[in-house]
Amino acid sequence: MKKLLLPIFIFSILLHAETITPDLEYQRISGVGYSWQTVNFANSYSDAIVVCTNVLLNKTDNEAVVRIRNINSGSFQVKIQHPNDSDPGYSTDVYCIISDEGRYTIPFKYEAHKVLSDNTNGTTNPNNWSAARAEEVTGSVIQTYKRAAVFGQVMSYGDTRFSVFWSFNCQNRGRRPFQSNNRICVGKHVGEIGQTRHNETLGYMVAEAGIYELEDFSMAVNYGKDSIRGIGNSPPYSYTLDKSYTHGVIHQEAEDGGQGGWAVLYGASPFGTSLDMGIDEETVQGDTTRTHITEEVAYWVILNDPIIPVKMIINEVLYRQTSGNVDEFVEFYVTQSGNLKNYLFSDQDGTGDQFHFPKHTVHTGDYVILHIGSGINSTMGNIHHFYMGRSSNIFNNNGDDVVLYKPVNTDVTTVDGKSFSVVPVDYMAYGSGADAIPSSQLGVTVSWSGSENSRLRGAGTGESISLTPNANDSDTSLCWELSATTVASKKAMNCTNYIPTRDTNTNTGQINSVTLSNTAIPNMSISKISIVITDSVNVTNPKRIPGATIRYCFTVDNTGEGNADNTKIDDSLTGNGKDNLIYVKSGSMIQDISNICDCTSTSMDDTKGSINGTDVIVNIGILSGTGVTATSRGCAYIEMTIQ
Repeated sequence: MKKLLLPIFIFSILLHAETITPDLEYQRISGVGYSWQTVNFANSYSDAIVVCTNVLLNKTDNEAVVRIRNINSGSFQVKIQHPNDSDPGYSTDVYCIISDEGRYTIPFKYEAHKVLSDNTNGTTNPNNWSAARAEEVTGSVIQTYKRAAVFGQVMSYGDTRFSVFWSFNCQNRGRRPFQSNNRICVGKHVGEIGQTRHNETLGYMVAEAGIYELEDFSMAVNYGKDSIRGIGNSPPYSYTLDKSYTHGVIHQEAEDGGQGGWAVLYGASPFGTSLDMGIDEETVQGDTTRTHITEEVAYWVILNDPIIPVKMIINEVLYRQTSGNVDEFVEFYVTQSGNLKNYLFSDQDGTGDQFHFPKHTVHTGDYVILHIGSGINSTMGNIHHFYMGRSSNIFNNNGDDVVLYKPVNTDVTTVDGKSFSVVPVDYMAYGSGADAIPSSQLGVTVSWSGSENSRLRGAGTGESISLTPNANDSDTSLCWELSATTVASKKAMNCTNYIPTRDTNTNTGQINSVTLSNTAIPNMSISKISIVITDSVNVTNPKRIPGATIRYCFTVDNTGEGNADNTKIDDSLTGNGKDNLIYVKSGSMIQDISNICDCTSTSMDDTKGSINGTDVIVNIGILSGTGVTATSRGCAYIEMTIQ
């Protein structure tokens, strides 16, 4: 993602620009007054469409509109203008959204176009509000929309006198674009001024209403209720938003009042969870009160909230709930620290089976548990619990799939019939009837070999299926099994590096290892010393001399979770620095790890060792790990005489 987040001083203005995609950016330009200011784009454009909104700090300030000229691939010029053409007497913030001309589905469905306006709308003769004096662009809108919001701008300076963009449904000035008839007309108006204007280029954007969550951005596009009144009334008038946004543009849709107006952002802090605005009017001719009846206003607001995305994998799934409970879950294992914000889970069976993770930081080695039922999100240590809040379970016992998607800025994937700014990062399936592996619009997908999906069917109630080894994602059903199964045909014996999965759940009727490692792995360490037992000269304090009997003493510890089966010591009587040795005997014993090995103990089993040539092997046996009550230590010795 290209970014430009800096104060840039160009002719005494302050820019804040962010690239959303290579074709789309937004700007906040501070200190815009009556003098032209050059603004650099963050992107490079073939044919930039620019739409802007100015901020009116106080109702006592003169009305103003944003004027634009000299748009090229890398910049444009902007100023504010008091109608008809004078200095408003102040400078202010101007917010703009810029897109290359064309239609887009990334980051969501919208399109940007331009058209030449060769006539003028308004209240006073020779103007009127008819479609004949506007431009019908219905045929230029390429995509279809369920709920379209329209934004526009007079993008040229063919006439130095004031005019402002407006739009309607081509039949009734009081109906917003597409309302009732799926038509759209755009134009420039001059309010109640009885003058026409020279030709101007109009830029306009049509966008699908919705709330859009990306990796680094949140955006909301919509048009609000018919409730926004004039600056001469009692501003601000507000729409409530789903979160606190910081940037964006607004546009008055249609013209109910008939006097001609345009939407402005209002006050020192127009953005937040409340979007503050008002309808302004020119005071050159006609009504000069700037009062206005209620209008509908479209908005496109943006929040930049960059994160470092987490990396995690699907690690365990409980698809068959215990009787009468909604206790299905999906466990994810975090492979790289980061944030969960806007990660998406789905089983591809409908929008009700989705979960969008909130903003929440996790760390490598953590477990993230998504519970299908209800509860309170919580964190304890390295365990993070989230709840979908479903009143019934979602997974099919005979077969289903689990998909994890991560958020992105520059791609989309259709999930359950709706586009999201995500790409798939992990997938697993079990049984039969699973949905296809998803792929993003730009072709990002994941792998899954389902040759043993059927082996994963038939879990008992409360019995999960687990990845083996724990957190070792090999994208194949070969490495999943029914947790802690003792049925040979259900084991993942064809998995490379197979380790049996385990049951750590102490709840009656449940077999799973939720919040803990699926597989218990030993962690081995060994230490070695040698002691002299006797020699033929010294009764006490024997020395390492020919004829002496010595012992090599070994301490073998397992501090891992899993048992170490068939533990053995393998040592040679020969080697650099070793005496000329003759094997006598060897032995071993297992004790609690809290006790120190006694190399001279008579409790060691002397039948555990054997020699083959010069190699001595001492069998210790099973050293239990931390997953059981007592952790064991192996003690072993090899006894020899020095020649």
